[in-house]
Amino acid sequence: QRHGLDMRRTYVWICCLCINQHRVQAAMDQGKVVSFDEFAHEFRSRVCGIGHVLALMGPWRAPEYITRAWCTYEMFVSTVLQCKLDIILPPHESTDFLKAFSEGSGELDTLWEALRHIDVRNAKASVPSDKDQILNQIASGPGYSVVNQRVREKLHSWFIETASQEVQRLKACCSTPCQRVFEVSYRLGLLFQQLGRHADVVQVAQELLNMSKEMCVALDLALDAQIRHMLADALQYMGDYREARVTYEKASCTYRRAGTDTSLDGANFQRQYADFLSTHGEMSEAMQLLSDAASTLESLGAVDSDIAFRVFSTRQLLHSKLNQHEEAAVDIERALRLRSKQLSPCDAFRSVMLVYPLVKSGDMKRAKEICDEAYGVVHETGAVESLTMTRVMTMSGWLKAEIGDTEGALRDCQEAYRYAESSGLCGTEDGINSMFALARIMHDLGDAAGAQEWKRRALFACSKGGVVPVVHLAPPEFYDEIPCSEEESSGLPPRAQSWLRNLAASIWTWPRCCSQPSWNSQAEEVI
Repeated sequence: QRHGLDMRRTYVWICCLCINQHRVQAAMDQGKVVSFDEFAHEFRSRVCGIGHVLALMGPWRAPEYITRAWCTYEMFVSTVLQCKLDIILPPHESTDFLKAFSEGSGELDTLWEALRHIDVRNAKASVPSDKDQILNQIASGPGYSVVNQRVREKLHSWFIETASQEVQRLKACCSTPCQRVFEVSYRLGLLFQQLGRHADVVQVAQELLNMSKEMCVALDLALDAQIRHMLADALQYMGDYREARVTYEKASCTYRRAGTDTSLDGANFQRQYADFLSTHGEMSEAMQLLSDAASTLESLGAVDSDIAFRVFSTRQLLHSKLNQHEEAAVDIERALRLRSKQLSPCDAFRSVMLVYPLVKSGDMKRAKEICDEAYGVVHETGAVESLTMTRVMTMSGWLKAEIGDTEGALRDCQEAYRYAESSGLCGTEDGINSMFALARIMHDLGDAAGAQEWKRRALFACSKGGVVPVVHLAPPEFYDEIPCSEEESSGLPPRAQSWLRNLAASIWTWPRCCSQPSWNSQAEEVI
């Protein structure tokens, strides 16, 4: 069904009927020797002859498939021979996953745990020497990480496909999209967000907003705000700063209208919006948002929450940027105290920025621990080709440059830039940071021309996107040509910029069904 094949013309070869392992065992019981090479040859010829492997990967929380050495060998052979590979799971596994998926983002921690425990080296075999031979072949061939990564990628696809099918099923059941359709679709967007697939997040969010507009379905305001928050966040990571700004303004207005601006989700939005503004040099506005977020957390008794960690880790960077070192030190300690174990790529994306203040304070040991943990999370969850890896490798390279490992620093930062370039995200803040880090490394190596070239690329990207890096990974003089803020580069004073943004947000709040604008109190105040 997934591939649209004719079931009457589709044939499935069952592994235990292709190679009868009971005969092998019977021969061994009679004292006969069935060599590993002989059995592996027969096994390989079957996989090659069929050319397509269906791996039964249940249960999704802890796949048994990869705990069996010969199943691992099957995966290895299909990888080496470049055979087609599909993962299938029983219907009850889909039901169990959808239950975890629909109950909230907290349940997705189970997903990350499942991905992180995938390691072919943990496989077992009834004949211990078989396992040793299989692992030796994998190690001398593509390597453990390649086979593990292939399993993770296929599980990613299954997670997304199963969730997408649930969204389509709900849509088909309703002539007019109900609130449940929007809620589950929003969960799908969060899943894409956790996997670092920001283009897919944008697509899901825009489809939801368009669906609401075209079918005149009134979205719950709180959910509307969350969808716009998710969209703005994805646009920011993709470097579409103009659309991100507009979407942040609309989301901010919607949070106020919904009365959820003083909720936990509202505090998290303010933190993300502050991160965006600080990236564009609007430091006072960003600090005000972070102060509001901190006040909300205190009033809700949530100063020990994960969102509090995000607020403090963002605010300490701004304090450092503004040379408010005492305040920065307080927020760094708060963030480090609240930092929990990294589970998802998003956790790694946020946590690795603590490396910057730790290095600045000389705490190289803790900085390295966080870097290593973040690197492990990205690999173990299969999110290697992502912007998260750009950030992790950039901070790892910068850390190595600080401790004098210039060769390691160059290798890591080149890898970081490669990830950003392959994703078309060189113009993002993390892409720009990787270029400045490379400029610094070339400078350390005495390659003045190379340093100037990377500096030129970074400055061009800053100018094009209006980005003002919050962290400085190169000597101060490398940043001298960047305007202090977006207002400075536009020629308009900050207050005028603020008035225009507020007016735009107020105009957006006019009901779409009205032919004439109905002014609300906020719009009158702006006018």
